[in-house]
Amino acid sequence: MTHPAKGQHGLTLIEVLVALVMTGLVVGVAFHLFGGAIKGHARAEHLTMALMVAESRLAEIGVTSKLEPGTQSGRTKNGYRWKTEIRPLNGKPAIGTTPVRAFQVLVSVTGERGDDRAVTLETVRLRPRTRDE
Repeated sequence: MTHPAKGQHGLTLIEVLVALVMTGLVVGVAFHLFGGAIKGHARAEHLTMALMVAESRLAEIGVTSKLEPGTQSGRTKNGYRWKTEIRPLNGKPAIGTTPVRAFQVLVSVTGERGDDRAVTLETVRLRPRTRDE
């Protein structure tokens, strides 16, 4: 076995292999973290879009669609599915009758696959009573 000349230093095969393995581990962990960040961003973007659809549908109730008991559903142009449920709140007023009628309004929105996390908004809306109510 020959020894390196004075002042010459080199790496052994074992040291090179250890350095390659460590570099591979660091690169692998970095790719894993980067992939998780991309998935998290996509999930947040989906929830943001679903929330915007739900808020839009909720804003339309009583303006472009009637505030009446029932269920409606549909799909947006970009594939989000929505469902609106309107239920009467049957509470008895403390004194006499009230001039308004209360409804519970629920809007749920999911992605195009339907297995995505749903966004659900719920509120109470009032409208004047009709003569036959």
